[in-house]
Amino acid sequence: MQGLSPGQAKKKPLSIDPLKMSAPLGAALVFLGMDRAVPILHGSQGCAAFAKNVLTRHFREPIPLGTTALSQETVILGAQDAVFKALDNTIRKQNPSVIGMITTALTETSGDDVEGAVIEYGVSRPGGPPVVVVHAPDFRGGLSTGYRAAVEAVVKACVPPRGDGQPWIPGQVNLIFGPGYGPGDVEEVKNMVAAMGLLPLALPDLSTSMDGHLGDGELDGLDGGTSLSDLARMSWSAYTFSFGRTAQRAGEDVAARAKGRHVNIPHLNTLDAVDDFLELLLRIGGGKVPESMRIQRDRLMDRMLDVHALFSGIRVVLAGEPDWLCMTEAAFVGMGASVVAAVAADDPKAFGYSAWWPEGDYGDLEECVARWEGCSVDLWVSNSHGARVARRTGVPFLSGGLPVWDRLGVPNEASVGYRGLWEWLARVGSRLMQREEVHPSE
Repeated sequence: MQGLSPGQAKKKPLSIDPLKMSAPLGAALVFLGMDRAVPILHGSQGCAAFAKNVLTRHFREPIPLGTTALSQETVILGAQDAVFKALDNTIRKQNPSVIGMITTALTETSGDDVEGAVIEYGVSRPGGPPVVVVHAPDFRGGLSTGYRAAVEAVVKACVPPRGDGQPWIPGQVNLIFGPGYGPGDVEEVKNMVAAMGLLPLALPDLSTSMDGHLGDGELDGLDGGTSLSDLARMSWSAYTFSFGRTAQRAGEDVAARAKGRHVNIPHLNTLDAVDDFLELLLRIGGGKVPESMRIQRDRLMDRMLDVHALFSGIRVVLAGEPDWLCMTEAAFVGMGASVVAAVAADDPKAFGYSAWWPEGDYGDLEECVARWEGCSVDLWVSNSHGARVARRTGVPFLSGGLPVWDRLGVPNEASVGYRGLWEWLARVGSRLMQREEVHPSE
């Protein structure tokens, strides 16, 4: 794989074809997976407008995202009144069960005491919903950094330690997901756990909030997701699984609070990885693998045989968040493809990944192109920001990750588990057939 070795990272004065998404956006994503939760970006109105635009176009759903709408005057004179006003308006209009107060570069740079303002608000207005403060300045990492900060803050604020005399709930397991898992992936993992006779509790649970459903109430984007009661019950689970390195520390914290065991699952995007995960679930719940799982596995192996000629030996370029890169690279390599270049939108080493796909300078796509230029490339896979660059370089493109704007239904697609990998092979295989202009009539 082409890439910069450690110590060779170059710096440049500008970002060309940016890939990196902001940390506040990643933090907001966690709260979108919680029931009746409203994230508020503590910064200027433009910060929230940009994040809301990106998330709305990706999920094609109403996004409940608030803002303190700071101006120059409020930043200089103090932003406490703006915090109070934003909380008052949110509680009055949306009646949330929990609020996420997410800092931005503006408030972090000005040194605003957000925790102090939230504490004072609670004293002056008792009985309101819990407010979880998340520090996610734009200048510190990207989407994955903000996501990790938010999920860890939620665990710290909402998952109580299990008392010594409290028993674990038999068969209950916690599932802490990283940003690489969209609604379809979360649903697939939950279904696998439930099929093994276990009770899954997910955080965040995008499969019931951002899955694109029409409820009986208002279309406000608040219903569905992990509830506060679900979070409280997590401390009664003997096992906690975290999916992706971004969620690992949060998973370890949940397991410590439950006085249980934690297992990190880097990915579920190969046959062997799914087999190993089901074996772990068998050890927890006993019993046997249900017939439905055996059927899905048989179908997956058949499809692997069907498409192996399309995947074998192809050269792929990837660009995206660290967890998504790990998942997608594993799927391609498992099918005999090679990843010749990759660039991460956030620092992979900060999440425990090695430097085989180093972070681009400012997380931009120009770095990705520079790493494979001169090589023959068969497929480019990244979020929709890469489409224009792929067209310019003449490389066949397939969108994936977040955000995706050029295909419908992407949030509900799955790429993990037997069924998810089965679907993923069909999507990618179909794109490879288009590249080779192979038609059924031929």
